[in-house]
Amino acid sequence: MCYLSSRTSNNPTVARGVPYYRCPNSAHLSVGAKDHPMSESCSQFDDKNVVLALQRENDALANELSQLMAEEKKLLLQYSEEKADYLTRVKKGGSALAAHFDLSRKEDREKILLESASRVEYLINTDTAPSYRVDSNGCVISGNNACARLLGYDREEFYGCALTADDLVPREYRALENDCRSDFSETIVTRTIVTERITKSGKKIPVACNMRLTRADGSQFAVFLMDLSEAKKMEEELKQRQALFSTLVHELPNMIFLVDGVGRTWQFNHRFYELTGLDPAKEDGTFPTLRAHPDDLARSNDRWQAAIANHTPLVGEVRVLASSGEYYWHIFRAIPIVDPLPGQLEGLLQLAGSVCPQALTSNDPSQGKYWIGTSTDIDSRKRMIDDVLESAYNFQSLADQIPQIVWTAGPDGRIDFFNNRWFEFTGLDRDLRMGLDFALFIHADDRKNYVSTWKSCVKTGDALDVEFRLKKKARGTAAFTDDDYEKFLARAVAVRNSRGDVEQWVGTWTSI
Repeated sequence: MCYLSSRTSNNPTVARGVPYYRCPNSAHLSVGAKDHPMSESCSQFDDKNVVLALQRENDALANELSQLMAEEKKLLLQYSEEKADYLTRVKKGGSALAAHFDLSRKEDREKILLESASRVEYLINTDTAPSYRVDSNGCVISGNNACARLLGYDREEFYGCALTADDLVPREYRALENDCRSDFSETIVTRTIVTERITKSGKKIPVACNMRLTRADGSQFAVFLMDLSEAKKMEEELKQRQALFSTLVHELPNMIFLVDGVGRTWQFNHRFYELTGLDPAKEDGTFPTLRAHPDDLARSNDRWQAAIANHTPLVGEVRVLASSGEYYWHIFRAIPIVDPLPGQLEGLLQLAGSVCPQALTSNDPSQGKYWIGTSTDIDSRKRMIDDVLESAYNFQSLADQIPQIVWTAGPDGRIDFFNNRWFEFTGLDRDLRMGLDFALFIHADDRKNYVSTWKSCVKTGDALDVEFRLKKKARGTAAFTDDDYEKFLARAVAVRNSRGDVEQWVGTWTSI
């Protein structure tokens, strides 16, 4: 019966870890199962046992390699800690390399490369970063698994000069990378650049790249890569969103602005300048205060200072002087920017800078507080409200001159206004709102008919015309009698809007 061994044999041609087969009945030793001369005494050789033995040998070697790599990592970390401690104690944090070595001299470069060789090898072989090696002729002579995965190659394709550096670097980036390699004249590690790599499929991917000498004579160097595909994708998405946001901001009818920590205001669009006729190129952050009505500015200044001091929101109304010389009412709302995302303030300042160039030169996004706000033209609404109030005042004044009880009600039939005649007749307080409670003042015998007729009118929109008795102001503490009621004729019509819907009811109660 044959048996498998991976121990080092006395035969110098058999290397450690290479399986060989020995037949108990023969002194013959053969390297490898393929070349084993099967003798008659070994004719019953068990292939299954061979496979199992090979598997055990492979597992043992893998375990041993793993232990060696762990030990190497431990030693490298220990060395790094000792070196950092040395630089701190002896060199006061300065560079020992700069103090003792001239990187332009071959001898010193060799010492540095030798000192760091194991760490570089560890970095490459553990696939910490995608990397490959290039010789002085531009041939790729090796590459790690991380690089193979990134560029879509089999690792074997990085060996035997099957690839060149030009196969991996787009033409438009070759000059940049050649210039980067010129750093080797003064150092062993180049600066980091943003470039691209060509995958096996021909796709170009963005990468960050730096290079490191692996031989002092410059005949070989390693290239380390960092995939920037996700970062570029996020950057493009951010640019698209900023472009969309910028477009929306410029198209909005509202004024949109940024306020800094000292109260200067920077516009995001041109609405303010279109209204005031001012030149945004001359904006210094004070234009809005120059165009605010003096009365409104004095009233809101203290509130603004309090908001700036406490970094709190602010809402208010202000009149803005237009280029025509007229003032227009605006309502402004500003909220503080709390815990801004990375790059958020820079993006907002760039947007403001596209309208007011001084916004970029006058602000430091790393310092101070900021608010973002809007200002909306409410002049038409304000004037309309004033007209309505004036109309209501005129209506009330006219109604108070009429001897009948005049009232108005909403579309649902709830009374929302009585003239003075009602309060004089009932003795009720003017602050009391009636709604539907007016029915309590109608005589009990007339109440059901009045309420049902009124509900029918509210439902159909027909005019109201009904007689009823209404209770007068109380006289003393005696119980009410029929003499305490006065007969009235109720009439009301619906006021409709342009769509034909009932907006309001206007009615009168006339004593008969």
